[in-house]
Amino acid sequence: MEVKRANKDIGSSLEADLQIYLNDEYLKNIEGLDLSEQFITSKAVAKQLTKNDNFFKLDGVENIQV
Repeated sequence: MEVKRANKDIGSSLEADLQIYLNDEYLKNIEGLDLSEQFITSKAVAKQLTKNDNFFKLDGVENIQV
């Protein structure tokens, strides 16, 4: 989100609509959490991880893409 704010794509995190892609283990761990409240965004949805080079990911962090 910081990249999007720096580029002036969004003004605050509350303008963000977040889609986070997780493996099965992480999906089970976050079950029942209100992700938009956790990430302070207008909307946040967790989805099954797919391999997509266009998604944001951190080097060395596996099984999570945004």
